[in-house]
Amino acid sequence: MKNKDITNVITQGRAFKSSSFLLKTAENKDKVARNIAVLASKKIFKTAVLRNKARRKIRAAVTAAKKASPALLWNDSKLAVITAYDNILSVHHLDLARDMRNILEKSGMLG
Repeated sequence: MKNKDITNVITQGRAFKSSSFLLKTAENKDKVARNIAVLASKKIFKTAVLRNKARRKIRAAVTAAKKASPALLWNDSKLAVITAYDNILSVHHLDLARDMRNILEKSGMLG
């Protein structure tokens, strides 16, 4: 996803909030192949190690959500931006995967 697409999703997208992340979605008009972006703020995660750890944890939760619901199809007609909150590093990965699956189903990314 390009910076322009990310900015459009953040400003015009619909928000879905969890205790450890925020998911914003918008329509994928240009049919971008990569339709998920993961953000970890430098203000919240001071070092690159913590930012990368937060991003990896979110990507793993998205992958687990896709695999946990094989009957549900991935919706390529939407773009998503996931922003990590400061408590994401302390959340257990199974709880995070469950939250991610619920939010993705609510948003229409899985379904």
